[in-house]
Amino acid sequence: MNFKMRVFFFKTEGVAEELMEQLSREYRVKADQIPPAYPVENEKLILVCIDDGAAKPKKALVDFCRNLDNARCQNVAFSSTSKGGVEAAKELSDIIRSNNINVVDEPHLIPVKSGLFGSKVTDESVSDVKIWAKHIIDIIHQ
Repeated sequence: MNFKMRVFFFKTEGVAEELMEQLSREYRVKADQIPPAYPVENEKLILVCIDDGAAKPKKALVDFCRNLDNARCQNVAFSSTSKGGVEAAKELSDIIRSNNINVVDEPHLIPVKSGLFGSKVTDESVSDVKIWAKHIIDIIHQ
């Protein structure tokens, strides 16, 4: 990969963090939570994973997206570990577009295993998020 990219996660359960850490290792890029410890600057692509079942995005996510501009990033793609998070990502996509930043593809739902003690990352989840990330990268390289 020959461009700047970062991966971010917004978590309530920790599944998103684990998935974004997988991408961080795969692409040798920084993974950070939202809100990030360091501001986004001059990234060609930002991948965001939402691990929150709410259909309305939390304030931290909205603020993060509102603060992005073309100097900070050119492309953003969203994924989620829940259907509610996909709905929240659609609202966040509108905010990103209003800042003249490209939203790559529709928000992606990552399959995770739900159980009595919360969601769990599986090999299928990891494979799915890697395939999704490659798909997004391929789109912006066209």
